[in-house]
Amino acid sequence: MTTVRLQVVDAVATALESATRLTLWRNLDYALESENLPALVVISGEDKPDENPSPLGVLDQNVVIEIDVLLANSENPEAAADPYEAAIHAAMMASGFAGYGDLVRRLGGTWDFDLGDCAARRLAYRVGYRTAENNLET
Repeated sequence: MTTVRLQVVDAVATALESATRLTLWRNLDYALESENLPALVVISGEDKPDENPSPLGVLDQNVVIEIDVLLANSENPEAAADPYEAAIHAAMMASGFAGYGDLVRRLGGTWDFDLGDCAARRLAYRVGYRTAENNLET
């Protein structure tokens, strides 16, 4: 059994790989190889419970999911990343992630041009989910 947090992240990764048709990586170091570009990296970031506990024995939580679109350096990496960003956003807003995650919020995006042979558009989304208060797997 795995935690609901990991099930949410895995469901997001599957939805994004399908939406962008890019090869998906869970480790940035492997994705940075030039022969893998363009590529998509999904990393689960900070996760935490909501501040207000539920009296029903459930725990409302959220996880920040970071999504990197890696592209070969070019004259206009923003234009190259733009269709992928649009597809990612549409997939994030349309999916319930196999019933695990809801309350998706876009947190923003940044650029990283100091990755050697590639540039990265880094997007962040917060996804809410619910577990039993005493069991992170249900």
